[in-house]
Amino acid sequence: MNSTKTSTIEDANQVRWDLSILYADIDDPRLDSDLAKLAEMAKHFFVTYKGKLAELLGAAIKEYAEIEMLHGKIASYVSLRRARILRMQLLKRSMRK
Repeated sequence: MNSTKTSTIEDANQVRWDLSILYADIDDPRLDSDLAKLAEMAKHFFVTYKGKLAELLGAAIKEYAEIEMLHGKIASYVSLRRARILRMQLLKRSMRK
């Protein structure tokens, strides 16, 4: 007999995002560093490629992809952290009732 064990999440409260793979906390110096790096990358992109895309399209696409990857990392962390904080606030409110 084939017994397959499945696990299910029966309550949304069981879901917990491990944001430490992105940043340790909102005060993580790597987050500030990445934000500064993102601003620098975006400025460099603008200065380098404004009015020159026809001749530099390949390089522009590669560099833009790098900007988007870093932006995605930062945005994911901030969004998921905010969702976790809001969920905890809702749990605390429901426990008071």
